Amino acid sequence: MKQYVQITKDFSFEAAHYLPEYEGACAAMHGHSYKLSVTVGGTIDSKSEIVSDRMVIDFKDLKHIVNTEVIKAFDHSCLNDHFSIPTAETIAVFIFELLWTSLPKDVDLISVKLWETADSFVEVR
Repeated sequence: MKQYVQITKDFSFEAAHYLPEYEGACAAMHGHSYKLSVTVGGTIDSKSEIVSDRMVIDFKDLKHIVNTEVIKAFDHSCLNDHFSIPTAETIAVFIFELLWTSLPKDVDLISVKLWETADSFVEVR
């Protein structure tokens, strides 16, 4: 029996940034402990005798893709070196578009959630 299933894996990275021409505290260089949640989906065959048929994507493969494409680039960096205006929205859209092209073709990217603080996040679908 085929079922559409979604899975989510969480990641974290540390980075600094400042918002040019912003009126407020975020105009100064400061850092965040970012949390990133990546949700993907796909069809599995829950009756198959083949392990890979029962997975959307192996969690270790998703981890490798996100670590290689995102975490390695951003962890302990100044996000202004990557973006002219590094808002959480800008960063999340970039990550979504990057992962969209990096995932296997049979895996759907459902959403990217990026927490800038413990109680503030942006979600791209």
